[in-house]
Amino acid sequence: MRALLRALALGVGPLVVVAGIGVVGGQSVPGEKLASPAAVVSASCTQPPVFQPGYQRRDRYVIPQGDGFKFDSDAWVQADLCSAGTLRITADGDVAGDEDPQLTVVLDTTVLAAPYFTRERTVSLKIPHAGRIYLGFFNDYYLADVRVATLRDIKLTAPACQGFKSVNVPIESAGIWYPAAQAASLVRDIPMTLIPCAAGELTMRVQGREGNGAFPILTFKQGGQAIETLQTDANFKSVRLSLSPETATVTVSNAYGVTLANRNLNVRRLEFVPDAVSSTAP
Repeated sequence: MRALLRALALGVGPLVVVAGIGVVGGQSVPGEKLASPAAVVSASCTQPPVFQPGYQRRDRYVIPQGDGFKFDSDAWVQADLCSAGTLRITADGDVAGDEDPQLTVVLDTTVLAAPYFTRERTVSLKIPHAGRIYLGFFNDYYLADVRVATLRDIKLTAPACQGFKSVNVPIESAGIWYPAAQAASLVRDIPMTLIPCAAGELTMRVQGREGNGAFPILTFKQGGQAIETLQTDANFKSVRLSLSPETATVTVSNAYGVTLANRNLNVRRLEFVPDAVSSTAP
C-alpha cells in the first residue's frame, strides 16, 4: 500500500502508465508535456472500464481469470473511470495467518475502502467522481517448509577465458540466478545448467537451509556422470571442481517443499455502473 501511495504522490502512477507519458521521480522527461490527471483520464477511459495490472512485485503475482483477477502476492490492477458511479466487487479469499485477504480500493490518491474477503461476497462502493481506480492486494502471507541451497561466488577460471557461455536456472525450478552477484538459489530437483567458456576450474561457496529435518544435497554432473555429491549444512562450504568444456549441471537431489499457509485473493467479478449524470475528475 505504501508503494502505491508513494507512486501516486510522485505522479508516477497516473502519468507513466497511460499514453507513454514519461515521468521519472515525479519529473517530466525533457521535451515531454505532461497532461493533467483529468485530461489523462478523459483521454483513456472507457465504459465499461478496462482493468489491467498496474504493478506486481514479481511476474504472475496477479493473473486475469474470468471476469476478474487472481492475486497471488503484492500487486494492483487499475482502470480509468469516465464518471461517478458504483463499483461492485465480487471476491473470495484463501485465509492464512492471523488475517483475512484484503483488497484496498484507491481513487486517484484517496483510499475509498479496504474490505476483507473470505467466503465469496459482493461489495458495492460509491465512486464520487471520474478518475483512476486502483485495486490492490497488499497483505500477502506465505509460509512453507522448503529445502533451499544457496550458491555464491560462482566462478570458472580457464587458461584462455573466464566465466561461462551461459548460466540457466529454469523458472519452473523455483530457483533464482543473480548474475550481478554470481549467485543462485536452488529449490526443486530441476538442474541449474552452466556452459563453461572452456575447460577450467569451477569454484563456489554453498550453504543449505533445512527442510523436514534435512539439509539439501547437491549433485554436480558433466556428460551425464556425477562428478561430486555434497551434503550442505547451515555453514558455507567451499567447492572446487575441474570441468571439461561440456555443459555442467547442479541439482538438489533430495528436494523437499511443502506449503503450510498461503493467503491469496480471488476477485471473481468487477462491475462498474455509472451514475445517470456523469462527473469529471477535479
